Amino acid sequence: MAELLFVLVFAVVLIATGASLIGVVAALVAGFIVMALIGMLGIVVSLLPWLLAAWLVVWFYKNFISDQRGGDKVEFIRAYQRRKRYYRR
Repeated sequence: MAELLFVLVFAVVLIATGASLIGVVAALVAGFIVMALIGMLGIVVSLLPWLLAAWLVVWFYKNFISDQRGGDKVEFIRAYQRRKRYYRR
């Protein structure tokens, strides 16, 4: 929402100072791109703790939980390779 407000105020200021229509449109496009990139960066920063938590859960599961289930990883890989042969083109 702040990005939209910035772009609108930016356009009003440019029009009030007497900039040409092409200049206003070019400045609006540039301002929109910059504010969109800053907004995306803000979303990534706000989601970073959740991404780290998800990575930690997956790492914990792979290293501690899946080993306790007793599955033979080598046999699983061989079975996957046998099934894969039937679907080759």
